[in-house]
This record gives sequence, structure tokens and C-alpha cells, in this order.
Amino acid sequence: MLLGQIEKYVDEKGYAGITLSANKYAPASDLYRKNGFLDCGHVLFMAKEMG
Repeated sequence: MLLGQIEKYVDEKGYAGITLSANKYAPASDLYRKNGFLDCGHVLFMAKEMG
């Protein structure tokens, strides 16, 4: 339901799209895929763990 509201807002504002990040091992990634989100090869997300 929340994703639907976000998509509606983005559409109404005329934004190009939605970008999100999630841990690929988390169950949330399956939810995003079921709602039309794709793995984007052209997007680079980097992280550095400390400690």
C-alpha cells in the first residue's frame, strides 16, 4: 500500500522514477520485484563497512 502511494506521488510530480536500495539477501527485495522494481545494472551503489 505504501509503495502505491509513493508511486502515485512520483507520478503526480512528474518525476522520472523511484530509486531504492535494499540488501540483496533481505526478503524485501522479493517484494520490490513483485511490484515492478528491477535490478539496475547501470546503477552503482557502494558501501564501506568499518570496524
